[in-house]
Amino acid sequence: MEKKSRQELAAERVAEMEKLLASQRAELAAMQKALRTFESSQRDYQRLVKYYYSRHYAEDNRRFDRGELTALSSAEVLTEDAVYDLMGENYELALELLELATNLIRQR
Repeated sequence: MEKKSRQELAAERVAEMEKLLASQRAELAAMQKALRTFESSQRDYQRLVKYYYSRHYAEDNRRFDRGELTALSSAEVLTEDAVYDLMGENYELALELLELATNLIRQR
């Protein structure tokens, strides 16, 4: 097996780093797009949480229990767990994002 020259090793290293650079740019662009999408959805999320704690939710839940909302194909939103679990997942994601941001800042 022939030993590679320093020039060949350097060329391989630079080629590998070029691939990493392109990959990281793509990952960054995907993350920025996902963050914009998530951020723009937060108004709807807040509406859902507000509904969950509202008198309308309680009234709608009673109506559903009495069989008055049979035209609905789904009423998962009226279960206690669906919205509550979503709020927990949203909170956990916020913590993950905060931790990631902190780590990125520290690594700089």
